Amino acid sequence: MINQTNKNMFADLREEKVQSSRGYICAECNRSAYYFCKKNRLLNSGKQCLICSESRPDGILVEDFLFTLRGHLRDHYILADSHSTDTIPLKNVLKRFTYDNEDFLALLAALLCQPDDTFFREDGWYRNIVDEAFIAKSRDDAIREWEHMAYELKHVRRFSHSVASDYYTSLIGSCFHRVEEQQEHFNTALTILPKGEVLYRGRIARNNEEKEALLADPLKNLSAPPNHLATNNRMSPPGIAFLYTAGDVETAIAELHPFVGDTVAIGQFVTVRTMRFFDFTLLDNVTYAEAHILDNPAIHKTFRNRYLTRTLHHLISRPLRANDTSYIETQVFAEVIRGYKGEKYDGIIFGSTQRSGGRNYVIFGENSATDSMQYDAEFNRKQGVMLYRITEMRAQAEKVSHSYQVVS
Repeated sequence: MINQTNKNMFADLREEKVQSSRGYICAECNRSAYYFCKKNRLLNSGKQCLICSESRPDGILVEDFLFTLRGHLRDHYILADSHSTDTIPLKNVLKRFTYDNEDFLALLAALLCQPDDTFFREDGWYRNIVDEAFIAKSRDDAIREWEHMAYELKHVRRFSHSVASDYYTSLIGSCFHRVEEQQEHFNTALTILPKGEVLYRGRIARNNEEKEALLADPLKNLSAPPNHLATNNRMSPPGIAFLYTAGDVETAIAELHPFVGDTVAIGQFVTVRTMRFFDFTLLDNVTYAEAHILDNPAIHKTFRNRYLTRTLHHLISRPLRANDTSYIETQVFAEVIRGYKGEKYDGIIFGSTQRSGGRNYVIFGENSATDSMQYDAEFNRKQGVMLYRITEMRAQAEKVSHSYQVVS
């Protein structure tokens, strides 16, 4: 009985609010504003929509925007002392998070600008806190955090570093973005390779005996080694064998670091099913939408991580002299990608540092029933082994200042 009384009381209060409202936006027009488009309710106000002038039963009251805007706009803008080239009026601020309709914006601004609120002023000018300086600082902070995590893994704690695992997981999560109109998440780092895609893998034949062995049993000698023979690599530690391939013959050869006069054996590996890759090359030019109303760019790490993503490809693919610890951070990152719960990845794609424009495809593989690794990329026996003799290797250089930081 008490619950029913409470329900009736809240219903009466809501009805009173609807009838006294200064206006509303119908559900048909309230479809694109992030968060607010989820707030459509049955109103039956009999009033006309401020945008389309139609009278529809459901929608959102103008007053229903106020609480969220008052609570979150300060996370995105500061009230400037005066007008300048980097400031905008209040209506433009509101338009970014709601709708571009003059009547609606004028009413919304009037409701927000109250005598006891010093932030909202109809004649005020507002500066976005996400300016070039903010982005530069966020990027620098993110790179420092990456370097700090790499140092921790190399020199402090390696096998039980839950903070590092969580950090790399958050970086992967930063590549997912909600597409509001489709009600789904878009993965900016996902590349899907279809069945039948041709990849390339090679080995240097250091003498005639090695060449004959490669020709006699290319499946054994060109495939990934068994786990117990796997050595230290960019994405995998000793004892764990990934299948390292390239997208073309030239890149496969360049990644072997051959000398002039060397003979290189190349084999084709063809995918036998559709495969999903975390593609670092896609992050180089990714463009992100502005922060949503519920974001707080200054404190939300997921938002700040986006400023690292364009640099992330460089950080994981930069050339290093291989030693016991040089690849620790990329190996841990690859392991987190491999086990990421938000998306099933079969491998990683990253750019070649040995050949401009070349791409490397690293396939994780799965244990088979015989405890051997299954990579779902089969050697092309019909094509067989292709032999190449290295006739020229080109080195390109640029002059740098004495303050240039040498990477060991």
